[in-house]
Amino acid sequence: MNHWVRILFLAVASALCSSAAHGKDVAPAKLTPVAEAPALRLAQPFTYGYTNYGALIQFALNPGVYRPEYSDKNGIYYRGPRNAVEMVLTYDNKFEKGHVERRPPLEGGVFLDKAGTALIYYYVQAAKAAPTSSTEPGGGVITNAVNDYLASRDGKITFARKMRASAELAGMLEPEPAAAEAAR
Repeated sequence: MNHWVRILFLAVASALCSSAAHGKDVAPAKLTPVAEAPALRLAQPFTYGYTNYGALIQFALNPGVYRPEYSDKNGIYYRGPRNAVEMVLTYDNKFEKGHVERRPPLEGGVFLDKAGTALIYYYVQAAKAAPTSSTEPGGGVITNAVNDYLASRDGKITFARKMRASAELAGMLEPEPAAAEAAR
């Protein structure tokens, strides 16, 4: 097996195993739709970031109204406006210095737990790897494994990686004035 194909295979296998073991994906069908809860407003953007292998990965929540969508035993999922979650990667390694990559915006929002802290969540939108034949280097088995893994996550809710529950984000969420007036 070619050296680079072996490295690619190990990297993909490692990513698949670590993501599967993380177990943070939530199937919306297993959640309870929220009947009554006030909408919340995020007045200014909130950004969370972490570094990984010489890259700064940032998740940004856009300002707007976040409406209750689902709940579970731990809290409520508030879905944000269209394209509420943005992901930006800034590379600072020996191959790419200062290269900024903006990913397409994601649908998602804020999970507000019963302890009064919050997490960023988004819906997984699986893109398929280009089909290849098993006779091409790195093709066939690896591509099929990646496609199967991505398809198994499509449409599920996942959380911003490595994010700890944030009291700061929770404190930035205010009841939507229209909802507060209706409650009076």
